[in-house]
Amino acid sequence: MRPHELPRGEDPQRQQLVSELMSTLAAAYLPLVQELRRPQNCIVPLWACAKAGHWGDGLAAELLARLAAGDGELLRRASGKELSNLWWSLSSGVPDLHRLEAEVGSRLEGGAAGGPPPAGRGFSSQAVSNMLWGLAKLRRADSSLLRPLAEAAGRAAEHFTAQNLSNSLWALATLGCSSAEYAPAVRFLLGAAQRLLQQQPAAFNAQNLSNSLWALATLGCSGAEYGPAVRALIGAAQRLLETRPAEFTGQALANILLALAVMQQPSGSEALIEAAAAECRRRGFLGFTPQNISNAAWALAKMPRSGPELYAQWYQGWYEAAVQAAMQPGFVGAAEAQAWSNLLYVLGLVRHRPPVALLTLASENAKLRTEANTQVCINCLWSLANLYGRLEVLDGGSRAAVEALVGLLAGRLRELLLRKADGERPTAVQGLCNGLWALAVMGADTLSLRGLARSLLEEVARRWEAEGRGGFEVEALRQLWQLGRSVDAVVELEGGRRLAVEMDGPTHFLANCEHRRTKDGSTQLRDRQLERVFGRGNVLSVPYWEWNALRGGKAAQEEYLCRLLLRGLGGSGNGTGFHSAAGSEATTEASAPRATLGSPASALPAGPTPVDADPGGAASDPRQLQRRRS
Repeated sequence: MRPHELPRGEDPQRQQLVSELMSTLAAAYLPLVQELRRPQNCIVPLWACAKAGHWGDGLAAELLARLAAGDGELLRRASGKELSNLWWSLSSGVPDLHRLEAEVGSRLEGGAAGGPPPAGRGFSSQAVSNMLWGLAKLRRADSSLLRPLAEAAGRAAEHFTAQNLSNSLWALATLGCSSAEYAPAVRFLLGAAQRLLQQQPAAFNAQNLSNSLWALATLGCSGAEYGPAVRALIGAAQRLLETRPAEFTGQALANILLALAVMQQPSGSEALIEAAAAECRRRGFLGFTPQNISNAAWALAKMPRSGPELYAQWYQGWYEAAVQAAMQPGFVGAAEAQAWSNLLYVLGLVRHRPPVALLTLASENAKLRTEANTQVCINCLWSLANLYGRLEVLDGGSRAAVEALVGLLAGRLRELLLRKADGERPTAVQGLCNGLWALAVMGADTLSLRGLARSLLEEVARRWEAEGRGGFEVEALRQLWQLGRSVDAVVELEGGRRLAVEMDGPTHFLANCEHRRTKDGSTQLRDRQLERVFGRGNVLSVPYWEWNALRGGKAAQEEYLCRLLLRGLGGSGNGTGFHSAAGSEATTEASAPRATLGSPASALPAGPTPVDADPGGAASDPRQLQRRRS
């Protein structure tokens, strides 16, 4: 802070000065509290305490006690605006609110929000929005005021500003108001937002837009009746991002991507998705929290897409930038276990193998070691299995880094599995099966690691005894028993020898540049399992880049396949197009772990928590082999 200048908001000395000033004022005001006769003389100092973030010195407690004294006499005399300000003030300090709730409830019953206040005790539109926002800040989803305030917000929606609409939608989403009883209020608010944008296209700022879109995704507003409002918000966000991108914080960009992913990329949102993702990369994720980075990465990976190469090189460049940001001190030092899990899970999903340095940083992370839950551990193992496959075939540096992280996760997961606190089950059956699948992909050494495979199998057996067949989905059983593996083609030769031929497209290989000819873990496991059926040397692979490079039509293709079969017969394990089970390749037609929107934290949605799924299956009996339909 410079002499003769007001301190800036970010100046650390400013907080010290504010605290000293508030303490001085509190000491002078405290003796007067019991003599206060007007509600505003209690509420204005509380508002000041909230703005300053200063709740010490006993002043706030004395003011609240004075408001509640005499059976709440001062509260009953307070105007609607004063009660709204009081509610806003208390959203950052949590006293007993029952008396205040009762007073607000009786006022809501006495008159419609936005209309003429009965006897001066009604609530303005601003007051209703503020109180609903305050409920959300206090996480009072069980408050008796929630539904009356939501209904009042719906009635007052046409009088709301963009900030009121955004705050009210955010509050309803934060408090989990997705049931039918709140649907009318949500529709009224969205209708008002749409009409406001038609009249004033620039009415919503960046934070309003990102919070509103996040709220729509959280509330499940995917029906046709919500379409016009969703498109209006998307269009406004796109225009603002194209003209004034600096107005969007990292949190706002991540929230927009997250919302559009959860809503399954609504019609007309493609340009906004590209612009938001490009802005993240342009900034190098500077100013993003670990949760912002992992949320944005998860969202971009979960956007619906089609084509032979689902995650093209533009996406791989984007994830490379995200990985570089995750290796900086700001991420490494602050990331929770969930953020690490989400990032690693996404890299596995888009088949982007990160630098070894990222794995080293993760394996040194104390929060992963001590705070990771079973979901986090299993999702990380699933990703490592898909990205690295069988560990014995990795080079020394990569193998050491992967094994260190796998060892940390395995130790933590076994610790959680062995806990028997009140019979709490550590994760869903699908998660247990995913863990076993990951260990099988990474090979024999991993299967024996810390007795984890045995602990997982024992937990699966306990679930079967307790729940029977009904507790297991078909995908989990298929994954557990490795049934139903299909083969592209089986060629039977003279003498009865059979060769399995797999046509491996881009989804069977990693996707970032230097690893694009490395099979992922699922395909490696497929090849090993097929070799158990057909015998070593009898599983052949046709990589897509060789097949696509053929010229000459059907004749060239037939010549290529003949050469492939001849190499297979000759046992040339390293020839072009020939797969050896010791090689490093793989992917799966089955789905990767799925995800649900976590519970939001303030205006920032919690990191998505991927739900485990079916990373692959295999056949152990030749009679179960089928020709895959193309």
